[in-house]
Amino acid sequence: MNGLKARRVELSEFFRRQFSAEEATGYTPVDIPVSVAERCWHIYGDLRLLSELEAPPDSALAKKLLKVLEHYSHAADAAAEVVGGHLIEVQGQRVHVLLPDDHQNPWRPVAFARAFTAAVYSKVARTVGKHFQGFSMACDYGDAVLVRSSFAGVLSEVSLGDSANQPAKRMGRTPGVPARHLSIPSRYRIQGTQRLVKGWQELNLEAVRVPVTSELRELEAAVRDVISDEPDEGDIEFAVPRFRGSGLTYAGSKPFQTFGFCMRADLDGFSARVRSAQNSRNPEAIAQLAHDIHNLMNQAEGFAKNFGKPVTPLPWAGDCANLLFPAETRMEHLADMKVIPVRASVEWTKHVSQGALFGREGGAVAWSIGIAGDESEPAYNSNGNLLVATIGSRRRPFPVGIGPGVKWSLAGEQANGLGAEETALFKPNLQTLEPPLRKVFESFCDQDGKENGNFEKARHRDLEEALDQHKRDRIKEISTVGIASEAGYTVVKPRSYWND
Repeated sequence: MNGLKARRVELSEFFRRQFSAEEATGYTPVDIPVSVAERCWHIYGDLRLLSELEAPPDSALAKKLLKVLEHYSHAADAAAEVVGGHLIEVQGQRVHVLLPDDHQNPWRPVAFARAFTAAVYSKVARTVGKHFQGFSMACDYGDAVLVRSSFAGVLSEVSLGDSANQPAKRMGRTPGVPARHLSIPSRYRIQGTQRLVKGWQELNLEAVRVPVTSELRELEAAVRDVISDEPDEGDIEFAVPRFRGSGLTYAGSKPFQTFGFCMRADLDGFSARVRSAQNSRNPEAIAQLAHDIHNLMNQAEGFAKNFGKPVTPLPWAGDCANLLFPAETRMEHLADMKVIPVRASVEWTKHVSQGALFGREGGAVAWSIGIAGDESEPAYNSNGNLLVATIGSRRRPFPVGIGPGVKWSLAGEQANGLGAEETALFKPNLQTLEPPLRKVFESFCDQDGKENGNFEKARHRDLEEALDQHKRDRIKEISTVGIASEAGYTVVKPRSYWND
């Protein structure tokens, strides 16, 4: 446990600590603060943008995207604060707000969502302009365990529990939550439901009738009034990324654009462990959760430092790790996409599991992984397909990655039909893989028998076997080239994507 102890704190104390940008990047915990957020609503919002703005092809659009995300995140931060809540996650276009409520009144998140959605459409959408594609929300109620720790020097404040986890999963499922709607568990009987979707009800926030009470009127008015009409003024200066041959690259005070892909790894079965600890009300069980998630982040940090290619860590989202694998040039990125996504998946599952204290019988850890890079050949965009930036809030900065790889890796990890110990790869990236690796992937169907049109998947043990065989074939090929060189034949320089 690295000598660190989990320290139980009240919710107010957990959120009282403020972090500068320097503290949040380079964070080294002296203990592991853990709090139980009892009787709270977890409310998620997703901002939808045109693909052109998600991977901006020029600096003007990149600056516009950052202005949009800052305006949107500041709006969520201000709206949460004014009603006694907290902004606890910013993941690019997704925000996560914690709203305490001792009485489990479902009209509180409905009123909050209605007012915040109206503000997004009337104020934030004006900043987005023609690139705006809508906004939707989801929420659930219950207890969650909050843990503050560090992943590769990046501050992570993770929320563990069904109430924090399920709304995020609902946002990623098909059919998605319609624009201007809130998805809330169907156990709450609310008139005005447009449709039911497997345990969830979708509320049209323009049509739903919120009870006329002074509390709800004041809540909606406060949210509407606190959100500014315009984004912050000032120009945005971009950094020029310079990656070492390997090691960690951070989202700093200046944003940068680059090429690369994203991997999102979800810890399978950990939610059941969290549920058991919560139900037991045992402080030692809660503390052990905090130790376990911290130890897992330490193993993940070792993976990132020793991978042999640049890695940009982002904050964890619950028990999900988010990593970017950047490249300095388009050609380097295209070369990486031949093997590196498979190698990242294989090495993650091998090394971020050893000595873990939780998981399946025998201490093994199982992962579900989504990987994605480009939606198409990235030749059209000389600036890159990834934008890495730091978004500020009143309490702490949030490092974020934006681009098609970030969006689609999340969709892959949450794909219906992807199981434990499997990786989903975005279909447009399959053709770039070396053929022996590509053939391991196969199409798959969801629980209703519908084929997933965006991803193919492979079992981790099959990927490991294919990768080992491909490596042996490459070594043999290189040896053969060396013999040919001595015989006077043209020597082809070995490709550079093996970095073991």
